[in-house]
Amino acid sequence: MGNGNTGESRQEDISRDKERALLAEKDVVIMALKQEKERLSAELSALLNQMQSLEHFKTAADYFPHIIAFYDQQRRFVFVNSYAIKISGLSLDDFIGKRDEDVFPPKITNCYLPTLKKAIETLKPQSVECTLKFRTKRTLILSFSPMLDENGRLYSLLSNSFEITERKKAENELAQSELLFRKVWESSFDGMRLINKNGIIVKVNDAFCRMVGLKKEELEGKPFTKIYKSSHEELLRKAINRIATGTTVPRYVEKFDLWNGQSIWFEVSNNLLNVSNSSPMLLSIFRDISQRKLSEERLNRTINKLEESNRELEQFAYVASHDLQEPLRMVANYTQLLAKRYQNKLDETGKEFISFAVNGAIRMQSLIKDLLAYSRVTTKARPFEETDCNEVLKEVLLDLKFAVEESKAVIQYGRLPLILADRTQFRQLLQNLLSNSLKFRTEKAPEISITAESRDNEWLFKISDNGIGIDPQYFERIFMLFQRLHDSGTYPGTGIGLAICKKIVERHGGRMYVESAPGRGTAFYFTIAK
Repeated sequence: MGNGNTGESRQEDISRDKERALLAEKDVVIMALKQEKERLSAELSALLNQMQSLEHFKTAADYFPHIIAFYDQQRRFVFVNSYAIKISGLSLDDFIGKRDEDVFPPKITNCYLPTLKKAIETLKPQSVECTLKFRTKRTLILSFSPMLDENGRLYSLLSNSFEITERKKAENELAQSELLFRKVWESSFDGMRLINKNGIIVKVNDAFCRMVGLKKEELEGKPFTKIYKSSHEELLRKAINRIATGTTVPRYVEKFDLWNGQSIWFEVSNNLLNVSNSSPMLLSIFRDISQRKLSEERLNRTINKLEESNRELEQFAYVASHDLQEPLRMVANYTQLLAKRYQNKLDETGKEFISFAVNGAIRMQSLIKDLLAYSRVTTKARPFEETDCNEVLKEVLLDLKFAVEESKAVIQYGRLPLILADRTQFRQLLQNLLSNSLKFRTEKAPEISITAESRDNEWLFKISDNGIGIDPQYFERIFMLFQRLHDSGTYPGTGIGLAICKKIVERHGGRMYVESAPGRGTAFYFTIAK
């Protein structure tokens, strides 16, 4: 009885041990499953994060203005961004799974493919500059960066390329500008010198070296006063101050006493240069005007001599004409008395001789009188004053009243201006021109017109008539002293009236000219400065 109970009890113990073992094993499995679940959840989360990061990278790469691409280990495209597609003019399908040489022709790949292969071979980043033509020509910097795993093995390749077309264009334009500047600098006949804010010569051209007799290496890096005979420390100080304050003299003419004893007249132009953030520099352009100065001095001496000679001639003409009048008057008077007293005792030949003598003396008196009038244009000139041309014309017409009535002339004129003039000489000018129109008339009654037109800085006067006219070949001659186109018997006068008119006009800062043709009347023009 007792042995039976013991067996049953042992069997129950074994069953309980098995049950406990199964429960323990179940707990271990549950724990293992729980841990695996957590691990898988973490990996899934990490994978989701990676996918999200990859999506963010792709989005960023698409908006980035660079050409971005990824290659696999076989150098096949696995990713290209939108900018690469836009630049190339291809689609995404044209890239993925293909190599560069499958996508682009050799004229494109030949430039960068060796650099790409070198990056793979060396496992180091490489870059190259290429000018490639896709749809348009573009200059790019192409960079290739190998992507390595923890064991240092290549698992991908990143290509990052950015465009420098505009920068390259700007660099080329800058290079062209620099080349042009160098050509202008070195080929200029004018001397050029660039000095810095301390008065030190930065650069000179060959022309400047020739002018001052020094080489570039003797000038560049030295104070600009090196070209002078003395040190000119005060001049250096002033120049430094002017560069600093921006008060340089734009242009001046000066005689330079050079280090070698030579003296040169220079016309100097200065330009203050402020380039970016650099200190200001002064560009000076030198033009050798020594020959011009010498010519000016000679010309001035000649002008002074001519002016002195003119003054002497005018004074001589005035004195001579004035002093000759009395003797001529005496000759004419006594010749006329001789003819009157002894007319019954002289034969026809004697009377003719006396007549010749009287007429000659009268003509000589007339010539001297006109010569005196010509010289007085300058020797007896009056200051300019405001002159009413209308009043002067009325006075002239009153003086010419008899000649106008006798010729039955019709004179038309409008409102004339106020001018600044020598009133007496302007009156003489109008009287001479109107007298000519009345004198040189045809069988028809004279028709004379007087007008004045306002120009920018002057008044243009015109006096025209319907007279006999002038052959154009004599236009210059008629303004010269004692030049007549007709004999004195047909048209009286000495031939000096128009010369006086021209001299009066020139004294008033104007010019005089004529338009005419034989039988078609004459128009005299003259200007008076405002």
